Amino acid sequence: MSTPAGRIYFLSLGRQSRVMVMNDDGSDPKVLIEGLESKPDGIGADVARGRLYYTFMGVRFTGEDFWDNDGYIESANLDGSDRKVLVPEGAFVTGKQLQYDKATDRIYWCDREGMRLMSARPD
Repeated sequence: MSTPAGRIYFLSLGRQSRVMVMNDDGSDPKVLIEGLESKPDGIGADVARGRLYYTFMGVRFTGEDFWDNDGYIESANLDGSDRKVLVPEGAFVTGKQLQYDKATDRIYWCDREGMRLMSARPD
């Protein structure tokens, strides 16, 4: 996910996943948030507010399927500070992809195993 300033925010997935940022030419990579254990999947930004939003698929899974109601969404400042839970654990099953829509001032995400599209205001 790219911003007008030419910075790209992305998830680096692994045993301990991270939120990272780099220049659009691939230079100057930086870790903003590390140690994300709950399988993050989608990331979006509200540049005007200076906030990132990112989904979590949860921690309990079988193979590639997540069946417990333990997905959630966090937000943080664009520099990784001020992390907050925006949509609490248990509001959906598997948080996938995320998009912030400036026109409606809402974030939208998919709940894969819950089979639905969801949205919330960023406040």
